[in-house]
Amino acid sequence: MFKEYERCHQDILAYNTEDTEDISVTESHYFSSLSILNDAIKRRALAMENTEPEMPETNKRLSTTASYNKKVVLAATKAALQCLYLEVRCYLIVTLSVVWYGGVNRRPSNTVGNARRRCRDIQKRLTYEDYTMLAGKIITLFPKETAATYFTRPIRKRDSYNGKSVAARGKLVDKVRNYLFQSGECKRKYLNTTENSKVKLSEAEVERRRICNSSAGRPQKDFEECSERSKRRKTQDLRSSTGTLELTYAAEMKLRSEGNIQAAKVLAEIVKSPDSAKNYIKKDDVKITKLTEDKALSLITNAKLTKYQYNIIRSNALEENCPLCGGRLNGDVIVVVLSSGGADF
Repeated sequence: MFKEYERCHQDILAYNTEDTEDISVTESHYFSSLSILNDAIKRRALAMENTEPEMPETNKRLSTTASYNKKVVLAATKAALQCLYLEVRCYLIVTLSVVWYGGVNRRPSNTVGNARRRCRDIQKRLTYEDYTMLAGKIITLFPKETAATYFTRPIRKRDSYNGKSVAARGKLVDKVRNYLFQSGECKRKYLNTTENSKVKLSEAEVERRRICNSSAGRPQKDFEECSERSKRRKTQDLRSSTGTLELTYAAEMKLRSEGNIQAAKVLAEIVKSPDSAKNYIKKDDVKITKLTEDKALSLITNAKLTKYQYNIIRSNALEENCPLCGGRLNGDVIVVVLSSGGADF
């Protein structure tokens, strides 16, 4: 079916220019290459128009198959609407890609595989202006085609409405990206080397190098080591997108999976009723009250403690961080009071 296109492909590869080593081909070269392909497509369309599509005799349901519909679309769309269907459009992109990248030296043996190999060696590739000019020539030859199908300029982050950058799209630039990926240049660029590495690294070594070569700033901490502000920031998306019941139930199931059955039960009981939460808080809420200076002095004098007994009580209270009063009462004052208050020494 593509004999005309294959001959057209060979004609384009045989086409020669004055500067064969420069990838930035002239505008006349664009137009000449597309004109050759356009003539082949028109000859094929006229041939299909004069030929009646044959209906399958064995099975009438095959009239809706892809092969029959392809002939109908080719005859009705090609000459009337001047529009390319999928296979011809793909062949056009492949042919042009082989010319620009695989056919730099214009050798008759250039193929798609050669284009992939050449794509990694070419230093100067087509610019966005070249892609725009080439897409414009395609629209000139096929008016019903859309320029966005072949090339769409990238959108910078500052020009985007949502603050996100968009890469260049279109069949022309996508085909070149596929060549780059299949030729291995993307992988070598990621590994920062021009040679194929024969050493296979282990997963632990790859992870270690990734962490050492990371330029993200400070090393990341575990969640339990983060501050309260960092914890709120990391869980903000989770809290905004998930309900309270879902979060508590997930926490309960996680505690059960880790073996903390009692903690899971306490969490489930607290969530069910607000009174349970209040009682649970009051259970561990122990209020420590201190004696005033007068009450502490009255307690010591009424007990008729000796100086030795008082020093033992005072030293033990200080060790346990439980002073008898607010701390402003000096022990020497109490000793004086005890000695003058009639306590037996």
